Amino acid sequence: MAELNPRFGKQTIVGVPLTNYSQTAKADPTFGENFLAQLGYTYAPLYGAVEEELRFGNLKRKKMAFELEELSGYEDHIDYLVRAKNNEHLEYLKAQIDENRKRRDIIGRSNWYAPSSLIAGIVDPLNITFALPVFGQLGMLVRGGMTLGQAAKAGLKGGAVYAGASEGIRAPFDELNTLVNHLSMLYQL
Repeated sequence: MAELNPRFGKQTIVGVPLTNYSQTAKADPTFGENFLAQLGYTYAPLYGAVEEELRFGNLKRKKMAFELEELSGYEDHIDYLVRAKNNEHLEYLKAQIDENRKRRDIIGRSNWYAPSSLIAGIVDPLNITFALPVFGQLGMLVRGGMTLGQAAKAGLKGGAVYAGASEGIRAPFDELNTLVNHLSMLYQL
């Protein structure tokens, strides 16, 4: 039986606070949000690094004293942020982290089978590049030029090359990248 618990200031059952998950859950992302997040996950870190170099690459470093309030919420990224050359650069770096977090949140709330995820995968320039040889392999399989086992090996090789190329584009420029994240993306052939 639910009762008002003064300790929690809300209704509880046997001392455990009740949570209305329909009010706390975030809405599913829209088609456009998920589509852009999927493509942005791979390519936005590279674009951000190029933009950063163009905007701040030639600036001289100014002596800066970081306030704890400025870095609140970015404690895991201190090594990335301390390279800021001025306050504008610092805000730019923080915005890159925030945008990356937002993309990951959108992807995390989306289903892998959502139409926007599938379409983003189809129009991904790397997928298009690696799809052409796969279609050639499928043609050979249909004409009897290779066995099913040979086609499977060719597909695995293509997937491994795609995963390596995709991570090679994203990982060096992704400020949220960790070794575990990197290895799990390569493992997901």
